[in-house]
Amino acid sequence: MPLGYKRVEPCKNCNHVIKMDEKDQSSRPAPLPYRLLAGALAAWAAWYLMLASHESGHIIAALLTGGRIDHVDLSPIGLSQTHLSHNPWPLLVVWAGPVVGILDPLLAWLLAVWMRRRDQTLDVDKLITFIAGLCLIANGVYLGLGWIDLVGDTGEMMRLGTPTFVMISFGVTSTALGLLLWHRLGTGMGLAAITQPNANRLIVWSAGILAFGVALSFVLS
Repeated sequence: MPLGYKRVEPCKNCNHVIKMDEKDQSSRPAPLPYRLLAGALAAWAAWYLMLASHESGHIIAALLTGGRIDHVDLSPIGLSQTHLSHNPWPLLVVWAGPVVGILDPLLAWLLAVWMRRRDQTLDVDKLITFIAGLCLIANGVYLGLGWIDLVGDTGEMMRLGTPTFVMISFGVTSTALGLLLWHRLGTGMGLAAITQPNANRLIVWSAGILAFGVALSFVLS
């Protein structure tokens, strides 16, 4: 060995340090603009899923009661509506929309909670919680306040003899449950601490849902 030089031993912990640094990077919150983009797309996709769940209630009830569906307006852009050419049970069909519209997301949320308890590595429960909360709040506000202007389903409910207090009670209960679910998400609706990998998955899934919604709207129209 030349004079003045020391043997440099290989660093046994270098790989460990690099892996720890990569782990720290992946656990840090994503940049704020990226988190806002992920949140906006997720909210849009959740809104579409809320509309789809609501209309599925009308469609299922109509088919089960002998109704005939003319066409369905269901697009990520705008509001949704199910048009019937024959509807022998109009009160049941009109109420099936908001009822199924809150039961579907509640069941999905319960399933997500159960799966999370069985496997702590799953991280979809927060997304399902957000979607379920939005569905409950949207349907609750729709019925709880819709009787004032008699818009959409609420006008049909009133025409068919639904008492106002029933609609208000449904609206208050559904909205309160939705807000309670959102409260479980913590600061910033769970976006404050969302990591880059999770933000990436959220954007991909949300974009996929919206693309599917656009394609489905052309099929149903």
